[in-house]
Amino acid sequence: ELDHYPDRETSEYRGIFRHPAYGSDPMWPGTKGNRIFAYLKPTPYLPVILKSLNAGNHSVIAYCTEMSDRFKSNYRNIYFQSTPLNITNIMRDTEMTITNANHDTLAASLLSGKPGLLLPITMEQLILSNRSDMLGATISLNGRANARDISSSIDELLHNPSYKVAAQLFSEKYATADQDAKINEILSRLHL
Repeated sequence: ELDHYPDRETSEYRGIFRHPAYGSDPMWPGTKGNRIFAYLKPTPYLPVILKSLNAGNHSVIAYCTEMSDRFKSNYRNIYFQSTPLNITNIMRDTEMTITNANHDTLAASLLSGKPGLLLPITMEQLILSNRSDMLGATISLNGRANARDISSSIDELLHNPSYKVAAQLFSEKYATADQDAKINEILSRLHL
């Protein structure tokens, strides 16, 4: 479902691998709003996204590397994290995610039943965001999205239950997948 090119006839899919539990535990800001996890790369529209999050009544953790303390100080309602977080615990606690549609974080979000706002910056991410939108669990915006588009998309994801239902259906579909068995099968085919 998250394959960039799903029409390959000779492929055998082994599923999505869950992240091991490593990294620090999330430290959610004290605001009482919805918990949102943002994992974003520096782009020209990053300040627009952060401004929208900062203005909302949300508890936001943003994993954004390559940003100065001076830049971060403009967003007092956002807790910025620059070291790896325990993705399992983040996904347990968050209500939605905002990412650039990187495969690992999007998969972790959907496997945890969490809807997401996707802001792709590469062609691969654009293809993946289109595939995810087809599931009904995400909303994708392009790089020209303005603050109103971002805020309304966040509100839609938080308040329209269809996105959460679609994400939870994805999660339930793969809930019983045996990751160790998949790894052992792959290794046996490689004769390792």
